[in-house]
Amino acid sequence: MSYNALRKGRFSQPGQDYFLTLVTHRRRAVFQEFQAARLLIREMRRLETEQRLIWQAWVVMPDHLHGLISLKQCTLPENIRLLKGRSSHTVNAFCQKKGLFP
Repeated sequence: MSYNALRKGRFSQPGQDYFLTLVTHRRRAVFQEFQAARLLIREMRRLETEQRLIWQAWVVMPDHLHGLISLKQCTLPENIRLLKGRSSHTVNAFCQKKGLFP
């Protein structure tokens, strides 16, 4: 079954909890570098400060992030897009590389 077929009919709803797994591009161990992991966490907290979601639990691994969130505003895809875009921009600038998240 294709990825798009798996997503067909899915929707996200404020007030609901969701489990996330976000993987770095080609599973590079970007977050093995402490400062890169801190930059990711700063962007995670920014979403909370903006009242978009609440992080119930999370763990940053060298090449991925697991998180349990409660949506407050916007859709799950929009929040994921913001997290991936913002963290990619800041971490890539720090590491002087491109393509943190696919």
